[in-house]
Amino acid sequence: MTTIKRGTETNCRDLEGAKGYELLLKKVYTVSSKNDPETPRVWLQSLVCKRAGFEKGQSLYVSIDEETKEITIQTKPITNKDTTVSVSGRTIGRGESPIVEPLVDTASIRYKSIIRVRQKVEINVFRDLQTLDCKVVIRPLIFNIFDKETFVKPSDNRISLLSVCSGAGFGTAAFEETGAFTSVGAIELEEDSAEAFIHNFPNSYLFNGDLRDVAALPKADVILATLPCNQASTLGEGMEGIMDDLILATTEIIRAAESRIVFLENVPKWYKTEGYLRLKSLLLDEYPFWSEATIESFDFGSIARRKRGYACAFKTEEEFLAFRFPKPPAAPRRKKVRELFDKKDSPNYEWKPIDTWLNNFNERGKNGGSWKDRSIDKTFVKGNATELQCIPKRYTSQSASNSYILSEDEKSFRFLTLKELMKIFKVPSWFSYPDSIGKIRSYEMIGQSVDGGIFQAIANKIAEVFFVNRTRKNKEATQQLYNFQIDSEEQLGFVF
Repeated sequence: MTTIKRGTETNCRDLEGAKGYELLLKKVYTVSSKNDPETPRVWLQSLVCKRAGFEKGQSLYVSIDEETKEITIQTKPITNKDTTVSVSGRTIGRGESPIVEPLVDTASIRYKSIIRVRQKVEINVFRDLQTLDCKVVIRPLIFNIFDKETFVKPSDNRISLLSVCSGAGFGTAAFEETGAFTSVGAIELEEDSAEAFIHNFPNSYLFNGDLRDVAALPKADVILATLPCNQASTLGEGMEGIMDDLILATTEIIRAAESRIVFLENVPKWYKTEGYLRLKSLLLDEYPFWSEATIESFDFGSIARRKRGYACAFKTEEEFLAFRFPKPPAAPRRKKVRELFDKKDSPNYEWKPIDTWLNNFNERGKNGGSWKDRSIDKTFVKGNATELQCIPKRYTSQSASNSYILSEDEKSFRFLTLKELMKIFKVPSWFSYPDSIGKIRSYEMIGQSVDGGIFQAIANKIAEVFFVNRTRKNKEATQQLYNFQIDSEEQLGFVF
C-alpha cells in the first residue's frame, strides 16, 4: 500500500493513501471556462480518463465537498446530491480501426465553491486497493516549494527509480532492462510523452505538469533527470529566468526524494551553463561528491552518433569511490545498417526520388548560409554503412544533417523506420507506443531519446554501487571492497 509522509503542513491532502487508496497520477492544470467567463470547467483529458479506467459512454457521479474543498468523480454515487456526467470521446485516425480517446468535459456554477476560472488545480487519480475501482479528485493546488509530500511505493525489492523530465520513458526503460531497477515514479510536462511513459510503466506513479508545481512525489533510491537544454542553446533569448525556476524546483524534488544517487543526462554544453553550476552548488550540502563524463555512443559500438554529457551525484564518499563511468572497448564490434533492417517492413518502405532532394539542396546552397559547401557524405548511406549521423528530433524533415537509406540503384532514398531506430538506440523489445500517438510524434520522441546501450552500461555501474554496499559488514571491509572495485574496474566493467 502507498504510504504518505506528512510535511510540516497539518493538512496532508493525500491522506487517502493511508486509507486504502493508491495515488496513481497527479496532473496540474489551469481551470478554463465554459458557457460564460465565470463558470469553471472540469476537463479530464484522455490521460486522466484512461488512468482512471473511464470509457466512452460510461456514466459518472460528481460529488462536491465544500468542507474538504474537493470535487470527486467516480463510477458510484457518494451522496444523494451527486450529479451525473457522461464520458465522451474523441476519435483519432481513420479507416477500419480508428481510436476513441475517452474525455470528460463538464462545467457548473456549483464548482465555483471549490475551484475558480484561471486558478491552478490538481487532478488526482486514486485506486482502491481492495476493489481496484478508481476515483478522480480535483482540488485547488496548494504549493509550498520547501514542503513536499512524499510517499513510498513498493518496488519489488529492486532499486527504485524516479525519472524527472522522463519524456516517453526511453531512459527509464534502459534502467529497467538491466533487471536491477524498477520505476516508482515519473515527472513529465508533455501529455503525450506522459501517456507513452505510463503505457510502458503502468505500475509507476506519474505527475503530469510543470516541474515548478510538483507537490507530491515518491521516494526513490536513484533519480534520473534529463532537464530541458534550452539554456545551452538559446542563451540571451529570455530563457534564463525560466531555467532558474526549473533548477530551483529540481533541487527541491531531489531533496524530497531522499535518493542515494542522482544521475543527470544532457547535451555536453549544458554542463557549462550557470544552470547546471547552480544546481550543483545548491545540492552540495547533501550531495558533495560528483562524477562527470562526456560519452560518444559511436565509441561504444553504436552506428549512430549521440554525444552526451553525464553526471552522478553521491551523498557519501564510499559510494562515490565505488562508481566509475564505463569505458569504451578498444575495438568495438559495430553492426552494418542492413543488420538492423526489418524485412517484414520492406513492402511498406516509402521511397522518395533522390534527384528532387538534391535539386532542392543545391538551390539552397546557392543562397549561401549553412547549406553552402555542406558535406552530404553521411546523408545517404547504403546497407553496408557502419556510421550514421546523429538522429535528431526532426528526423522526418529532409535535411543534410540526417542520415537516410539509399537504394541499391542510388535513385531513391527512405527514412529509417521506427523499428530500425529502436534497434539502433537499443530500446528494449517490450517498449512500445500507445496507439494514440501518431507516426511523426513517435519519430520526434525517439529523436529526443537516449542511447539505451550507454544508459544500460551506466545503470549497471550504478547498480554495482548498491551491491557492493549491501555486502559490507564494517568500515574496514567496505574500504577493501571499494579498493578492489577501483583496481579491478577493467575486469568488472560493463561488457558490450
